Amino acid sequence: MACVDHLRWDAFHEGGDLKSQVEAYRARDGHYPEVVLGDPAYGTRKNRGYLKGNGIRFGGKPLGRPKQVTEANREELKRLKAQRREEYLQRIPIEGKFGQGKNGYRLNYIRAKRADTTFAWINSIFLVMNLLILGVCQHSCRFDLRSLI
Repeated sequence: MACVDHLRWDAFHEGGDLKSQVEAYRARDGHYPEVVLGDPAYGTRKNRGYLKGNGIRFGGKPLGRPKQVTEANREELKRLKAQRREEYLQRIPIEGKFGQGKNGYRLNYIRAKRADTTFAWINSIFLVMNLLILGVCQHSCRFDLRSLI
């Protein structure tokens, strides 16, 4: 499910939003996530410290130099690398959902003049995308929006 937690009109570094996004997840689901899968922009020392303090694992590359491979840690390093790759592959559909919204549902072509109209337009597009997902998941058939009216 996709949702819009923040909408801004000025340039900003999205890595600073990690804490608020994790707290929004906790408010929605009642618990912290086990792992955060995000762009490398979210992997700052400050964000990693926050995640570690709340028992959440960051699904990105570790900071610093890579560990020296020895016979004792070869299997563990191989397992960690495979885990990072698996988590990276889990992000592909998430990033694809943004591409689908931009190209398939024309998020790139919103031409509203006022901020509140644009906000409503964007949230409506995400609502339709989520309804289509729910329709496919629950009914295993084509979802008809007219059935909601």
